Amino acid sequence: METVALKSGDGDGAQNMKTVKVFQFVAPDSSEHYMTLLVLTDLNGNTYHVYNRQNNNGTQLFYILDRSGTIKIWKDRRGHLLFNTYPKQHAFFVAKGPLQINIPVYRSLIKNNELHFETKDDVKSLAFEGVNILDTSIFPWANNRAVHMLLYFLFFMDQKVSL
Repeated sequence: METVALKSGDGDGAQNMKTVKVFQFVAPDSSEHYMTLLVLTDLNGNTYHVYNRQNNNGTQLFYILDRSGTIKIWKDRRGHLLFNTYPKQHAFFVAKGPLQINIPVYRSLIKNNELHFETKDDVKSLAFEGVNILDTSIFPWANNRAVHMLLYFLFFMDQKVSL
């Protein structure tokens, strides 16, 4: 894991730190859905592909292809982070996109069970409650930068993708 020194922010600490409960939600999933391709770009110009669809109740579901398979991430109505992993990469039907989303992050790292994002002006942090995010037997995607950028989008940009 990369070790870097983070700049201290001048902003309000409460706005820069969020705590999220994390749950693994094991359920079968079909890749036979039409997706929107999102291209997340960080401040260094790195791009990350994320696939998005909306289920029947309006929940936004996000999929990332990783060398270990497919990662599915979404937020429930209470703002908890839910995820599931599948041992193989899904093949998706892309109906829309690519949709470009700029993520205002230079770098990210996990320290003390928190994911820290260094932006142009400060550091924002996401604390994981009740789980050890570095346990790769549960979270094989902990160091996946595409997941980091998606989590920043979900918890700090408070935006939804228009489908």
